[in-house]
Amino acid sequence: FRLAIALAKEAGCDLIIGTDPDADRVGIVVRVTAGEYRETPDVAFVCVKGYSLDDAAELLARCAGLLLTGGQDVDPAVYGREKLAVCGEVSLERDGQESWLLDRALERDLPVLGICRGHQFLNAYLGGTLYQDLPAQHPSPVCHSQKPPYDRPVHAVCVKEGSLLASLIGAGELRVNSFHHQAVERLAPALEADTVSEDGLVEAVHLPGKPFV
Repeated sequence: FRLAIALAKEAGCDLIIGTDPDADRVGIVVRVTAGEYRETPDVAFVCVKGYSLDDAAELLARCAGLLLTGGQDVDPAVYGREKLAVCGEVSLERDGQESWLLDRALERDLPVLGICRGHQFLNAYLGGTLYQDLPAQHPSPVCHSQKPPYDRPVHAVCVKEGSLLASLIGAGELRVNSFHHQAVERLAPALEADTVSEDGLVEAVHLPGKPFV
């Protein structure tokens, strides 16, 4: 982390997004704004785990947004449930790390984007619950775990009128690709649903009162 910060300062960069791809590494994307690297649009730093909270706090202070990516399943302990046999690999370290990052990102009103696990973790972090395995707990003819190629749409969602997502892409039906075996079960009280799938699953959310979460 200190190396990433030092390199960013040396190149006159602004750290714009902190990501957490898995329990073993954290990717930091910076936008170059000055110095000899001006022609490079983005530079990625990958930092191994094992950093101190002081390092993480200093790094997050230079970020303009937080991206929570896909990866392991969210540990059911986060939302007060026992882990079922159908639940996949979990990472207590990652869950704790992302809770710590979200605490501070929300305090600072940083933009936060959760994708796949990130979206599910945000719901659990704010008091919602998850289906630990859709085939076992929410059987449906709708395909949520498609086969390759992964860039083809396999089911529809309804983007709700007046939602944050509707302000970006418009309201109405949208065809999407899909690859997840967990999903929002009970929506966190603080969140609002932006999209709902054909079989009633909340597929996108936002946090009212925040600029972009």
